[in-house]
Amino acid sequence: MKLRSARGHDEQDIATLIRHLGITTAAEAVGIHDHLFPDTPLTARGHDLLKRILRARAEPPSAPEGNLRPGLTKRTRHPREG
Repeated sequence: MKLRSARGHDEQDIATLIRHLGITTAAEAVGIHDHLFPDTPLTARGHDLLKRILRARAEPPSAPEGNLRPGLTKRTRHPREG
């Protein structure tokens, strides 16, 4: 039903369901939708949202560029350590 309505605020719920069910392709998700709602095809908005979610899952997380906390790469002596 979340995919059928394809509202923007449902995106996180849809992503969670896709991950939980182990869905890796749009065809799998559309197949489930079509099984549950045989008389109502998935809308273009639903297809677009599904593609966006699956694309986001496929992209590896981006690595941070450079040092996240400049100045903390070397051990800095505490003033009392002399």
